Amino acid sequence: LVLGFLLPLAMAAPLLLNGVQHSEGVSNFLASTGVLQVTVLAILAHSMMAIAAYRVLRDVIDGEGVGPYPGNRRQQRLGRKLTVSEIADILRKVPVEEFVSEEDVRTGNCSVARMKRMLLNRGAGDIAEKCVEKDDLIKEVLKVRKYNEECAICAEEYVEGDVLRVTRCQHEFHLHCFDKWIYTFSTDSRPATYPTCPLCKATVQ
Repeated sequence: LVLGFLLPLAMAAPLLLNGVQHSEGVSNFLASTGVLQVTVLAILAHSMMAIAAYRVLRDVIDGEGVGPYPGNRRQQRLGRKLTVSEIADILRKVPVEEFVSEEDVRTGNCSVARMKRMLLNRGAGDIAEKCVEKDDLIKEVLKVRKYNEECAICAEEYVEGDVLRVTRCQHEFHLHCFDKWIYTFSTDSRPATYPTCPLCKATVQ
């Protein structure tokens, strides 16, 4: 904090001495050059930087290390960090299906079993059992399915046969992309929270 005051004064001192020697007085020199205003602003700026540095160094010296990013503090209080085995248990509950394009669903170029699977994965299993005709299944699938042409994690387009994870919020991702994403919640780079959907941040449980 002391350095925050001394540094700008040390920088301005040569200017002050030189200006006073070549002017009629100190007041005339300060009024004409604005050195006083610049010096005051410099003192304020360096003081704030010195205060911030002091707070960080105080935590390090006390043995607490640099504190967590402020935006993560609320999330970290939610609970302990999940283990890898706990993440694996969560993943086993996230349903899996093969990618089928919206066009193939609309044209009926998709088996009845796969469409019933789509409804079941999206919490509409009871509706799937009530559908007798294939056209009824198509209508119900189009109602509940959120179509995306590409995976939001890797930004690659889906192709026929890609294996997808379908979250409770009905978003779709490549299985390998989603699994890698979820396992990052057991690492130190993440706050201690439950895994969330990469798109809408809904909890994946």
